Amino acid sequence: MNFGEPDRGLAEVRHAQELDPLSLVVNTVLGMAYYRLHEYDQATAQLRKTLELDPNFSLARQVLAQTFDMQGRLDEAIAECRKGLEASDAPAVLATLAHAYARKGNAKEALEVLQQLKAQSERRFVAASNFAWVYLGLGDKEEALNWLEKAYEDGSAYGIKMDPFFDPLRGEPRFEQLIDRVFAKTKSPPSAGVAIPEKSIAVLPFAISLTIKRIPISPTGSRMKSCPIWRRSRTARLSAALQLCSCPSQPALARKRNRG
Repeated sequence: MNFGEPDRGLAEVRHAQELDPLSLVVNTVLGMAYYRLHEYDQATAQLRKTLELDPNFSLARQVLAQTFDMQGRLDEAIAECRKGLEASDAPAVLATLAHAYARKGNAKEALEVLQQLKAQSERRFVAASNFAWVYLGLGDKEEALNWLEKAYEDGSAYGIKMDPFFDPLRGEPRFEQLIDRVFAKTKSPPSAGVAIPEKSIAVLPFAISLTIKRIPISPTGSRMKSCPIWRRSRTARLSAALQLCSCPSQPALARKRNRG
């Protein structure tokens, strides 16, 4: 989702949803696309529908919490994170919780969660971008940028162009230079129907999720998990959509400002 074509990107995700309306990942990606486009009401509605399919799908719970956070609905964001942590100790959910605590003014609780993240990082991979989220919530831009430099190294900086959590850094020279470095090799958008390479930064957060939590039943009731043509079509469209939706075009940003 990196090339500034939100309309095309959303169309791809919606088509993927038509192919597999029960896919937790596809439905979550649609909610995430709305979230990254600052369309928070639509994101909330879509993510709630996703959680109706599986209340324990932590990625959807995480993005819903982030959506509430960006709307200033911090108590609801914290509540969603706590629900998510009942099913998973995913570092991104912890980081989202710390961000919400910090924005609410509960620095003590935020720092306690930060310590949990650091403890996790000693026994498992924790994306550096998760630490950047926490420090941004705490208002420490310099430390957030230090962690984003590490995110460039560990491959977790793929969302910086559009993630609303990084809005406080927009216009900062160091941040803008980092964006240029992250996307230096992605000069043009993918053509329609062409799959993004497996290791593209656009699909990293979904590489594992695409193989789990999916209900392998088609709308007609047939099992399609073993159909390679169908799988390639869905994955190709989803990958392209992830690339296209990440950074809105200047007209899209202008429309958003005019509405606000």
